Amino acid sequence: MAEALRKDDLTTIEAGHIVNYSQASMSRFKTGAKPMPLDAAIKLAEAVDTPFLAIDLANKTIHLSAPVINGDGVIKEPLAMAIRSIPEMKQAIEAVSDSFDELTTPVEKVLDTSDPMNTVDQLLDVMLYATNCAAFICDEFGVSMQSKLSARELEWRRKGIVGD
Repeated sequence: MAEALRKDDLTTIEAGHIVNYSQASMSRFKTGAKPMPLDAAIKLAEAVDTPFLAIDLANKTIHLSAPVINGDGVIKEPLAMAIRSIPEMKQAIEAVSDSFDELTTPVEKVLDTSDPMNTVDQLLDVMLYATNCAAFICDEFGVSMQSKLSARELEWRRKGIVGD
């Protein structure tokens, strides 16, 4: 959250005003010492509308999304993220292929779950890089990732991929 707020020139005090929390509470949310309530996270993400803050808040509030890539070992720009995503996707495709036997066998008859668990790891790695790649591209071109995702969701619903 710290890097996302800094990227938008927003202090924890200003963010706190948006969601009606003190600077001390916001600091605990920012460091992960205390989880931010979901309603506050939604309000902050809607008010600030930066993909990095939205990704970080989703990761820290429900722990079911990839975190923001902000480590020193990765170049944080759209092209670098895109290039890094390709081998991750290839590894995931290979892992899924390696799991066909286990995924097409009744679970009670599967003796070794290492291939399916590797598939999950590889797909989570793809989530990390793909989500961040989309965020970097949207940020670079000044497009709201939240709006793009909402538009894609409508398309997925239209195709019957996602229900209500």
